[in-house]
Amino acid sequence: MDESGASIASRDKAKKRDRESSSLTNLAHQYQKRLELQGRRVIGFRYALNYLYRFVDSHENLYGLPCGQAQNFQSFLIQHYPQLSPATRSVIISSLSSFYSDLKKRKLILENPFELIDRMRVPRKLPSQIPDEKEISDLLNHLSRFTKGKNLSEYKRDYKAHILCELLYSTGMRISDAAALRVDDVNLDEGTLLIHDVKNHSERIGFLNDYTRRILTFYLQQFRKKVLFPRNGADKDRLFGSKTNLKVWLNTLLARACQQLGIRKITTHYFRHAFGYHMLRAGCDIRVIQDFLGHRRLNSTGVYTKVDKHTLRHILDRYHPRSAQP
Repeated sequence: MDESGASIASRDKAKKRDRESSSLTNLAHQYQKRLELQGRRVIGFRYALNYLYRFVDSHENLYGLPCGQAQNFQSFLIQHYPQLSPATRSVIISSLSSFYSDLKKRKLILENPFELIDRMRVPRKLPSQIPDEKEISDLLNHLSRFTKGKNLSEYKRDYKAHILCELLYSTGMRISDAAALRVDDVNLDEGTLLIHDVKNHSERIGFLNDYTRRILTFYLQQFRKKVLFPRNGADKDRLFGSKTNLKVWLNTLLARACQQLGIRKITTHYFRHAFGYHMLRAGCDIRVIQDFLGHRRLNSTGVYTKVDKHTLRHILDRYHPRSAQP
């Protein structure tokens, strides 16, 4: 092929790649719209898609990505982005796999290439710095003093945070699950909640401890309308008025509260970890904790069985038959 023919072939190949890239972009945009309509997060998918674009930019097949290229994409993440943790790489692969599964379901492709690759295992480990029982108690007690030295706006804000944090620690639910709660999901007579698990797309029953049941009763019957309404953008069916930005708002408030108390930073998700860890330390059966947290697999709950050296020392002193000897 002469130089002119090679140049034309190169341009045709580039045009084809641009058309396929545009097609993939349009399909990804449609997929994001469906995620949003379902109330699911799209940030993770956008993040994953950016890495895929960086990879496939030098490949012709952007639309029907073959299995071999999907496998190479995983290697690409490891080699070119060593700063990404194994868990982050796994989330990227899972997000893209869900996207290609959607394309397969709509009969736009024959196979999901990410279902066929040999995925790297992500080691499960105990989240670092889970707050102990005293730290959680101190924080919750601090949040319960929402009336002191506050103007009306601060009073309403801190009262809502108080209710939310007690609810998170009572049930072990995620903040996204709390944000999805509707008033009709609460059964105060039985002290239960219908939790819509946003991550696993399932439902389970959550149980309120006595204190949380009492304050939630007052919140619903006496205070909710005063706290949330009238307010622009508030959803009157939602228990906390809105499904968006609740996590960011509450984590900002918690960061300020932890700074005031002089304790390490505790975010909304640490209430879930603390629930599982503290229940296990108190002697609760791990399979019961699995039900409470809505884990599909027991090994997800098993992460809480990994105890620190201080706890091991305490257990040895308490149970070893020679510990009480002179």
